[in-house]
Amino acid sequence: MNDHQKHWYMEEIAIHSMFACLEYNNIKEVLADEELKQTRFVWGHMTSLLGHCAMVSKFLDPIRPDEVSTSRSVELNKHFNLPHYSRELFRAARDNLEHFDERIDNWLKNDFNNNIECVFPDRKSYEFSAPQDISIRRVLVEDGMIFISEGRNSERVEVPLSVLISSMESIFAVANEWCRNKTPYHFIQP
Repeated sequence: MNDHQKHWYMEEIAIHSMFACLEYNNIKEVLADEELKQTRFVWGHMTSLLGHCAMVSKFLDPIRPDEVSTSRSVELNKHFNLPHYSRELFRAARDNLEHFDERIDNWLKNDFNNNIECVFPDRKSYEFSAPQDISIRRVLVEDGMIFISEGRNSERVEVPLSVLISSMESIFAVANEWCRNKTPYHFIQP
């Protein structure tokens, strides 16, 4: 992969990782406002955060690897020193977003009316209010910033947002630095 090709990927990775971090801060701001804490604003920012993480994931860990995407993934991952669990978190975030329609299909097919969408202050409150026989639409456990949803087979999936965002911050730093110092292009900034 030459620098021209790499620029296109690194620029997109920098943009999406930066916006994932911004959306995380937006979530924390909404959570700090008692009037907004239990509103859909949380989930709007969460969807955006997951969408940006999903885009980064697609560049670094393609869903359907072929010759081009595998080569791209190998080359780009050389720049990011990410532990394996970060890739699993990216995939979990991406799957949550991309398969939400399938979860709704499952709930409707099974006439499952007991689902929960809530911000809980801590895990104890969550476990008390969301026993295993209740489906999870979206849950955020504020203490620890754990996002909980369901996978394709109705299993509960937990994504520790602080770990996800820590990886996004690291990715942004590397991609942004590459774009500033190694890009083959010269930009005129306003």
